[in-house]
Amino acid sequence: MRTVMSIIVFLTVTSVLLGGYHWSSFQESTPEKDLVIDETVRVTETDDTLMIEHQLDSLSQMQIPISLPGQVNSISCLEKQCQVENDELIVNSQGAYTLEYQVAKTTIVPSVYYINDWLVKLDPEKRDQNSRNIRMTLSGKKQGQWHSIRPPVLDSERNNIHYYEWQFEDSVEPPLIKLKEPVSYQERLNRLNILSYEAISQKKLQTLQKTFNQSHDQLLIVNPNLEKVITDHLVIVSDLNNSTEKMFESYLQSVSTDVERDQKVIQTLTNLFYQQDVDQPLVNALTETLTNEEQSKLFQRLMSLDMNQGSLIQLLDQLLSGLLGYQTQFFELNDSSESFVSLFGDETRSLYINGEQVDYDLKRKNEQVYMKMNDFITAFDLYGFSIDQRNEWFVESDEKEYRFYSNRSVYMIDHTRFQVDQSDWFETEDSFYVSISLLSEIFNP
Repeated sequence: MRTVMSIIVFLTVTSVLLGGYHWSSFQESTPEKDLVIDETVRVTETDDTLMIEHQLDSLSQMQIPISLPGQVNSISCLEKQCQVENDELIVNSQGAYTLEYQVAKTTIVPSVYYINDWLVKLDPEKRDQNSRNIRMTLSGKKQGQWHSIRPPVLDSERNNIHYYEWQFEDSVEPPLIKLKEPVSYQERLNRLNILSYEAISQKKLQTLQKTFNQSHDQLLIVNPNLEKVITDHLVIVSDLNNSTEKMFESYLQSVSTDVERDQKVIQTLTNLFYQQDVDQPLVNALTETLTNEEQSKLFQRLMSLDMNQGSLIQLLDQLLSGLLGYQTQFFELNDSSESFVSLFGDETRSLYINGEQVDYDLKRKNEQVYMKMNDFITAFDLYGFSIDQRNEWFVESDEKEYRFYSNRSVYMIDHTRFQVDQSDWFETEDSFYVSISLLSEIFNP
C-alpha cells in the first residue's frame, strides 16, 4: 500500500513575528495628538432652539475645512475678517473667530431633550490628531435641568435663567440633555456621570466601579418613568439591574464610526461578556477558542479604546489576532457571509510533505492546522471530487473509497462509518478545510 501521508508542519520565524497584530503595535498605530484647539462655546436656550456662538482661538490658516452638524442649515462668522463657504472657514488674518448658528431642541424620549453631534468640527480629517479644549456656558430656562457627560463646574440660578458652565478636553464632543424634573442624586464614578431619581447604595456603586471602568465619558440616567435608551455616550434605564451591560453597548457605540454596520458585533461582545449562556454561533466560537484570561484581556483592551476609533469589525480582528498569535478575519468574514464562519486564522508555518516543502493555503484554529481538501487531493495525486455544493467529498486511494460529509461531521471508508469532532474540519464560502492530524490518521493509519 502506498504511503499517502507524511506531513510535517515546521515552525518558521514568521509564526512568532505577528507584531503588526499584537496589542503593542496596535497601540503604537494610534495617531498622536499634535494640535490643541481652544474653543469657547456660548449656548442660549430659546423655546425651540439653542442659539450658539462658537469661538475658535488662534486660527492662523487661511482656509480651514470644517464639518457642520447635520441639523445646522446656516452658519455665519461674526467677524468681518472671516466667512464660511463650501464647508470651509476662510480667515484673512491670525486671531480668534466666532461662528454663529442654531440647532433644534429634539427629544429622544418624551419630556427629555437630547442634542448630540451639534458642534462645528474644525479640520475633521485630522480630528484624531487634534485635541479640543472646550469651555462651554449655557444660559437656560429655569424649567428643567441641563446635563452632559460631565458635571458642570458651575451651576447657578441668575435672575430668570439657569446658568451652567462646563470644561471639556481630549477631543470630547459633549452631548447635552435636558430633564424635565430635577434629579435627586448625582455621582461621578470614574468617567461615568450618574443621574438618578432614587438613592444609589454604596454597594451598587462599588459593583459598578468594579465591573465597568471605561476610558471615556458617559452619562447614565436612572429613572423608572422613562423609556430605555442606549446611544453613544447616553444610557437611560429604569433601575441599575443589568445597567453595566447597557453601558457597555453604549460605550461600543461611541467607539464605532459605523454603528449600524457594527450592531451585530456590539451584540456579540455584549453577550460574550455579560450573557455567556446565550447560544449564538459567534459567542460560542469565542468562548471555545479564548481562555478566560484571553477573554479578560480582550475586555480590558476594548475598554481602553478611544472614541470614534473606527470600524469595530476591523478593530476586533486586530485585537483577536494579537491575542491568538495568528492573523484572523473572524468578524470581517462573518459580516460579509450569510452563514456562520468559524474562528480561524492564517497559518504562517511551512508545510512539508514527504520531506519536501510545499506552498499551500493553511489555516489555524486553536492548536490545529488545516488544509483545503482539494489541495490535499492535488498534493498526493489522488482522484477526488465534491458534490452537493461541497457538502460531500469523494476520494479514492489504494482501492479504497473515502467519503467526507462536511455538514454532518461524518466520514466513511468504504462502507464503515466514522464520527468526527466538530473541530476536525470547517467550511468557508469557497473551501472545505480538514485538520492535518485527521488526514494523517485516516490515510496513514
